[in-house]
Amino acid sequence: MLYLKAIVSGICFGLWPLFMNKSGLNSAEASAALSLFLLAVVSPFLLVNGIPQFSVVKWQMAVPACVFDALGLLALNSLLANASSEQVGSAFVIVTVVQVAIPAAYLAVLAGGLTLRSAIGLVAAVVAVYLLR
Repeated sequence: MLYLKAIVSGICFGLWPLFMNKSGLNSAEASAALSLFLLAVVSPFLLVNGIPQFSVVKWQMAVPACVFDALGLLALNSLLANASSEQVGSAFVIVTVVQVAIPAAYLAVLAGGLTLRSAIGLVAAVVAVYLLR
């Protein structure tokens, strides 16, 4: 079930930018629209699952996560608003590979260093960007 959720997540995260690129919204408008609709869609799940006790939330982790997400969303929507249909695919490949490289680097740090396998994987990701753009 975990991998099915990962696949659905990947499909949705792969599709929404392609639709947003065709929306005609600029960066701030697209980010605001996305945030408002996101809140509308997510809120019922919050109500069903219960609102967390804010005293147990690790705010020192939640706040930077929200800031990085907001900045990334603005940057991505700026890219989408300014990219042609031909450019959006290759630009999104770069976004995706960089996004994948971050947790890969994090896993390497947790493992105590970069293994040969991980290094080859990161090099392959760079080659993939070059070949797919």
